[in-house]
Amino acid sequence: MANPFRTSPTQYSISNMNNYRQIYQSLVNNKNPMQLFEQLAKNNPQYNNILNALRSGQNPQVLFETLCRQKGIDPQEFIKQIQG
Repeated sequence: MANPFRTSPTQYSISNMNNYRQIYQSLVNNKNPMQLFEQLAKNNPQYNNILNALRSGQNPQVLFETLCRQKGIDPQEFIKQIQG
């Protein structure tokens, strides 16, 4: 099954990256990141697992890196892409 986050090994879909950049900027600028994840989960049930993991005290960085690797994404490369 093709990875929905990638169009090539080093380039991500532009529309997906724009969405991820918006989420990233919201996280960086938000005083309450949990509120952002609650809103995301309300709008998209796929975020419920992430929200539940964060609520249970899982380290956000470790969670991010784990989810990236599960999807075949290099976490550091992904961060470079969303930061521009």
